[in-house]
Amino acid sequence: MPLVSFEGACGQMIPPASGRTRIVIFTASARAGRRLLGIVSQGFPQLVRVTQMWCVRITRAPLKSAPPIVCQIRMVNETPLVPDLERLEK
Repeated sequence: MPLVSFEGACGQMIPPASGRTRIVIFTASARAGRRLLGIVSQGFPQLVRVTQMWCVRITRAPLKSAPPIVCQIRMVNETPLVPDLERLEK
């Protein structure tokens, strides 16, 4: 299973592994020819329901040469990045 660091894919320093480091496993797309994709997470990942009422898109999708990010959103007091899973698979 391929393992990706989102920070590394964005050109940032890869954080050292710690006791809170986890791997989030996704089912990859059929186009990728793989079954699973792992992304390193710093901390415990949580599922969050994203609705228009709770979040606002604050950036548009970047150019293809930019980091693998679809956009950034504002959710209450946080501004998470939404990764482009298809580009990470490649």
